[in-house]
Amino acid sequence: MGVNWADLPTDLVVNILDKHIVSFVDGLAFSGVCRSWRKASELVNLKHKWECQMPWLMLTDGNQDITEHEWIGPYLKPDHEKVRCYNVECDLGYGRKCWGSSHGWILTHGIDDNMYLFNPLTKDCLDLPCRRTIPFLRDNSGEFLGAYFINRAVVLKVSGDTLVVVLIYDAYLRAAIAKPGDTQWTPIISEKRAIYRRVMDVLYRRDNLGTDGLVFVNESGNIALVNLDDVQNKKPLALSWYGCYVPYIQTYIVNSGQDLLLVLRIFETETNDEGKVREGEHDIDHYKTVNFKVYKFQFDDRSWEELKDLQDVALFVGNNATMSVRASEMGCQRNCIYFTDTYTFGSNATKDKLAGHDFCVF
Repeated sequence: MGVNWADLPTDLVVNILDKHIVSFVDGLAFSGVCRSWRKASELVNLKHKWECQMPWLMLTDGNQDITEHEWIGPYLKPDHEKVRCYNVECDLGYGRKCWGSSHGWILTHGIDDNMYLFNPLTKDCLDLPCRRTIPFLRDNSGEFLGAYFINRAVVLKVSGDTLVVVLIYDAYLRAAIAKPGDTQWTPIISEKRAIYRRVMDVLYRRDNLGTDGLVFVNESGNIALVNLDDVQNKKPLALSWYGCYVPYIQTYIVNSGQDLLLVLRIFETETNDEGKVREGEHDIDHYKTVNFKVYKFQFDDRSWEELKDLQDVALFVGNNATMSVRASEMGCQRNCIYFTDTYTFGSNATKDKLAGHDFCVF
């Protein structure tokens, strides 16, 4: 007998979508079958499925005439089993530098200095302040500035599902924060000896008293706290660093369950001519990751304890938000660090040639 799938009871369709459709992309395809299924899908918050998805890699297809990107998931799974590729049109990503996040939003910055958050699957777009409103912006111009002025961009979801964006820029010496809809970036000011305390990463964390805050880490493993209530008042914020000195160049910070972890990435610099990258009049060293170390923060004495085993945890690091996942739930390797290139040069990342040469699973 023929079955009219559009006539399935709404409660049943909602149950199927909510309980049995795991992939966010499959959920979108499900909602596109017919009007009744689309209506049912509106009763399910598809966006919450980002929370249980493996991170993806976004690669341009290398064709300058179209604005299509290829998304690959799961993220660099070594055995390449169950790898899915999606061709997604990303108009707002065309000709722009992009940073990803763990919440499905992509931050873009173009030569017009406009900045946006956009979701490549839902096509939602949120305005951010113009780059020209970033505090302490030096009067530089050209492609070199566009590519390297912002070292890191982190999209955070704070209490109430509010999105905030933190930029780390100017050779990691400064940071600024804004929410979608703001008209300018609010400065986060480090101490005067900032050259010795370069800001490397940031995360959102709620303490035991229910206070919302941002936790910053510098290259020496020192951490600093900022109260989010001060961010709401849009006043300049000051970073006061304390303790826990661990001297390395590239550091990341991440929530892992109830733990606060510090990830140290150790590089070697290749100085031969073939290892140089040429951007205009600038020669840039070719970096290669050779090791990682991970520490857990001890809140009682404000110190870092080195971990030798991550157990069932996998970490993801790059130039966007650092992520921690439960490997057994996500289907990735346990006790591993998946990493992408922090120093990406130019815009020539394609599925055949990744601009980020320094990526692998540690």
